[in-house]
Amino acid sequence: MQLTPHRHAKLCLLTLATTLLVACASPAPTDASLSSSAQSSSIHVEGVPGEVRTNLEKTTATVTAIDYKTRKVTLKDDQGHQRSLHAGPRVMHFEQVKVGDRVHASAAEETLIFLQDQGASADDGIIQRLLKDAKDDQPGLALSESEQVTVRVQSVDLAKHSATLQYPDGRSRTIAVRPDVALSEAAVGSLVVIRITTAMVIWVEKP
Repeated sequence: MQLTPHRHAKLCLLTLATTLLVACASPAPTDASLSSSAQSSSIHVEGVPGEVRTNLEKTTATVTAIDYKTRKVTLKDDQGHQRSLHAGPRVMHFEQVKVGDRVHASAAEETLIFLQDQGASADDGIIQRLLKDAKDDQPGLALSESEQVTVRVQSVDLAKHSATLQYPDGRSRTIAVRPDVALSEAAVGSLVVIRITTAMVIWVEKP
């Protein structure tokens, strides 16, 4: 995955879940994407380069059918959308899942951008809060991973208040600098760290 300051991943839970919950090879005609809610936020300190961006998506559905032998489970959300999935081996305690259970899935992405010589500011904490929902003794799963890349400020355009960043693979990308951040030629050569952390939690609530 290529990391960029303006990377905005679509946190589609079913797409993320394909590494863990694999959609049936021959979906039923009634299969559809489950409804979800999403929210985004951005936090920064006035005058300080960098920011923390977060994206969170959640969905809830009810188990309407289950086959323990094939590990196939059918979910239906409150809007009536239905989806059949195969639970992968990383889904713990699958045998405890019953028809009527409520399945909650949450996926979060946090992007932290900062100047290397200034260090990172405090993150939003969304990843830690999400992982607290995981229960080792209950059906579900919890995963998180982090990727980081360091880019160099190749040039600045003071008139447009923008900077061009060069990535380790030689690519360049021009980004707008926030109006409250002072920009000068002295910024050329500075190193910018981009760290993206993602997490996904699925847990089951008994009726």
